[in-house]
Amino acid sequence: MSFTAPMQNQTAFRALALVSALVSALLSTAGFLPAAAAATTALDDYVAAPDLGYRYIQDATRLGNGYTIFVLAMTSQTWRGAEEVDRTLWAHELLIAVPWITHSGNQNTAFMIVNGGSNNRAPGTSNDDLLGLLSLTTGSVVAMVGQIPNQPLRFVDEDNSRSEDALLAYGMDKYLLTEDPEWLVHFPMTKAVVRAMDTVQAFAADSGSRFPRIPRIDDFIVVGGSKRGWATWLTAAVEAGKGSASRVKAILPASIDILNAGEQFTHHWEAYGFYAPAIQDYADFDLPCRSESPEGRAMLALIDPYAYRDRLTMPKLLLNSAGDQFFLPDSSRFYFADLPGPKLLRYTLNTDHSQGQDLPSIILPTLSWLSDVLDDEQSPRFSWSLEPDGAILVHTETRPKRVRLHQATNPNARDFRLESIGQAWTSTDLQETDVGVYVGRVAPPVQGWTAFTVELTFPGSTAIPTPLESDQVFTTDVRVTPASLPFEETHCFCWDCLPSWSGWRSLLR
Repeated sequence: MSFTAPMQNQTAFRALALVSALVSALLSTAGFLPAAAAATTALDDYVAAPDLGYRYIQDATRLGNGYTIFVLAMTSQTWRGAEEVDRTLWAHELLIAVPWITHSGNQNTAFMIVNGGSNNRAPGTSNDDLLGLLSLTTGSVVAMVGQIPNQPLRFVDEDNSRSEDALLAYGMDKYLLTEDPEWLVHFPMTKAVVRAMDTVQAFAADSGSRFPRIPRIDDFIVVGGSKRGWATWLTAAVEAGKGSASRVKAILPASIDILNAGEQFTHHWEAYGFYAPAIQDYADFDLPCRSESPEGRAMLALIDPYAYRDRLTMPKLLLNSAGDQFFLPDSSRFYFADLPGPKLLRYTLNTDHSQGQDLPSIILPTLSWLSDVLDDEQSPRFSWSLEPDGAILVHTETRPKRVRLHQATNPNARDFRLESIGQAWTSTDLQETDVGVYVGRVAPPVQGWTAFTVELTFPGSTAIPTPLESDQVFTTDVRVTPASLPFEETHCFCWDCLPSWSGWRSLLR
């Protein structure tokens, strides 16, 4: 039976979560962390399984100024059955931009951009200029796979259709009810990206007399944002599970500050005292609390990139927003230190989940990093630590061009969403305290909370920067002072399980 009235069942779910948490605390000291992924997981098996639904055809060819775009129609798989959902065959538009002149040093690496979109809309040409420009700038093949996930979908036990977070949340609920991992929409999303890589390689190998001829493609730099960023992480994990056969050279997940999701859900509540509207689709199914059950932990072990962290040894740049309406700005403290290198992090400031408020300052530094990855050049090297006295201590091996301390204060709440505080981030320059050493420190505000981070700018490789040789910009984790959480230890507490006397709530809150 479908979970059709989630809010009415939260009392039972929260009570079960509370009992599960107490039992787990007695039986284990491991804490709430997704277990490291097994040698082979259900996600690996699902992606690897042959599917008669997979095929592709070339739909069109479009000529640009110095590049050609091949338009392919791909079906990646059959997901679920007609007795469960209105569309079972996942269909995607796959665009492949090929520059007429490729760079000999990196022509066998392609970009794979994971895109969204609706299956109810006719394909258009709105992405052609972006793909063409990126292919010309990098001299590389650039592919974009759309409709990740396929949407909207309507399930037979509901009257409404679902897209985006509502779709993912539905699948997570179904998994928790049935323990069937193939209900997790993350599975077909990941498989679709992997099949897109298969298709690009096959199409390139069969390019024959096409102009321009597509070079052999050996590996990919995978880029995606939000839910597509989640698919980017999982695609990298699945490919890395193949060992030396992995085709993911590097990843750039953006606006998906979700790793170690169980800790993130708890931190989210303890900071806000509520679930932000952006994650309401998940809260409607009480997923933050149900994730603390044994079944919930098993689910996160399949879809939380943190569970696959030992596999994630490829270069990666995490591009997050300090004003994201989904995630808190200090989310990376729960996972970044545990990721293997090479790894770099950037929190963009005065932005929200879209990070569209300051695109020029984001795009050029990111292109410069991507160029380094393409050319197998070493990225700037630095490290940081969150000190017991509240400071951020930075050690640089590569000399930075500029180091700045950024900070924002909310006098009313521990809430730094752009929609809550506006463009409140300000900056000051930092000077070395020792050779290659910088210290970011902010005093607690008289009222409220202050978030701060250290940003480092590294020079491009030429005196006259091109888009691929622009300055590169990275940050440390974001830290918040004071460290107190206004709703600490109240996440998933079963308020409705208390006696009816209202004084209990005022005393405990």
